[in-house]
Amino acid sequence: MIGRCAALAVLVALPACRSGPAIGVPDDPVSALDLAEVAVADGRPDEARTILASLDPNAFAGRNRERFVWLEAAALHGTGRSWAAFTRIRDYPETHRFSEFAPVVEDLHFAIGRTLIESDGGFWIFQSDRDDGEVVLQEFVERYPASRRYADALALLGQVAWEDERWSDARRYYQRIVEHDANEWVRLALFRIAMSKFAELVGPEYDAAAMTEARNELLAFLDTGPERPEFRQAATEALAVVEDWLATRSLINARFYRTIDNRPGELHHLRQVIATHPNTPQAEVARERLAELGAGERP
Repeated sequence: MIGRCAALAVLVALPACRSGPAIGVPDDPVSALDLAEVAVADGRPDEARTILASLDPNAFAGRNRERFVWLEAAALHGTGRSWAAFTRIRDYPETHRFSEFAPVVEDLHFAIGRTLIESDGGFWIFQSDRDDGEVVLQEFVERYPASRRYADALALLGQVAWEDERWSDARRYYQRIVEHDANEWVRLALFRIAMSKFAELVGPEYDAAAMTEARNELLAFLDTGPERPEFRQAATEALAVVEDWLATRSLINARFYRTIDNRPGELHHLRQVIATHPNTPQAEVARERLAELGAGERP
């Protein structure tokens, strides 16, 4: 029987294993299971699948039953049938709660999700390996919140949502990374939380509250002193756009109050532009309008 370290090394690898010559399967089921475990550890998943396919799962109980399920999933994943592998171990934490193989099954679950989510495969128009990978990792983060791969799984999920421009989903995954305090991913998470807020904005004519939230998130990120220049530049440029839109929105509000002949409302928003965005073109427009009205910048 192989050691645990060797088994772990196999399970976390992507399925790019070599195949070997077919071998005879022992008559004794446990001996055959031992042989399948050696094949998995040695990077021969095809051989392991052949051995396991000749065995009756009902011939095993207890520890060997748990081992059979793990090895079958590992062999399927190693031969490119990652979704089928996932279905074998999906409920493993519930059905084999105290199994000694739980750590390697946990790593296998993550490896399956990562493989699928990074795959360009898929045979159906409406479903792809990438979609399957998202399902697998969504279940992973719910089933294994204490896993050492928890933040890695969230980062992969966040990346998919980010690429698909599902900004709310991306922000939810990255926020969980921040709450988990996974140092490796926190900088990226903070950046994308702020930038996803910015990406949802439409323009100055729309929700001022959303623009204010985006500005606050961008300012909070920049206050962390981002080390990566591309992050700092992108956030700085986004912040400039938001500030410009907020100033424009205040002018729009001022013009609205002008159309309904509400002098106090117009004055309030003109002064707001100057107070909050004093060095912008919008502030100069506001000053000119205040001069026309014979009013100063302050009440």
